[in-house]
Amino acid sequence: MPYLLRRVEENRRLLSASTLDRQLMRRELVRRIKAAVMEGEVDKVRTSINH
Repeated sequence: MPYLLRRVEENRRLLSASTLDRQLMRRELVRRIKAAVMEGEVDKVRTSINH
């Protein structure tokens, strides 16, 4: 029984770590999307100014 309890605890730690990883990846993805959208808006302004 101690072996199974140890395995449960290990699995619980792994799952919580993967949740944190997913949150961090989601934040980075949102940051990159926002940066790309803002860059696109800047390009539109540059184009309209040059023409």
